[in-house]
Amino acid sequence: MNMKKGYVLSLSLFVGLFCVAPLALGQIKNPSNYNDFPALLGGLADKIGMLLASLGAIMIVIAGIFYLLSAGVPERVNTAKKALMYAVGGIIVGSTAVAISTWVQQVAQGNDVNTIINQIASWAGTFVSALGGIMFIVAGMIYLLAGGDPTKIKMAKTALIYAVAGIAIGLLATTIVGIIRTAAGF
Repeated sequence: MNMKKGYVLSLSLFVGLFCVAPLALGQIKNPSNYNDFPALLGGLADKIGMLLASLGAIMIVIAGIFYLLSAGVPERVNTAKKALMYAVGGIIVGSTAVAISTWVQQVAQGNDVNTIINQIASWAGTFVSALGGIMFIVAGMIYLLAGGDPTKIKMAKTALIYAVAGIAIGLLATTIVGIIRTAAGF
């Protein structure tokens, strides 16, 4: 028990002398380019979001490799599907983190609500359009790999319709928000 108290005391002394005291005395210079706390949080969220989105893209490639190597074994196919779902989730979370941090920075800078709503609509439109483009490619791959199977061909056509609808909605996102704002009287 004595040794444990000595360890805690020395750790507390180290933290107090070398970590807290210089901060309290203001002797540690700012190692980043951020001068206030909201900017620091925004920068941190941007970096974490970019990291998650990048890892998600890498995981999509890994999920594709899992699919290629599954050889039709249901357990391996399920593992590939789970990896793909987690990758897409990572990309969505990473992209959302960047969008939220941008939104918080805009609010902190005092921009009006209309400007913030337009920026969110623009970002969401870009995201939905990109997702629609990816789904367009996936639908084409499903169609090419259908091998004459009517179920897969129907699934590919349905995915293609949704992809085109997603691209159209993404391209019209800012216009749709403007129409809704005008109708609501904002």
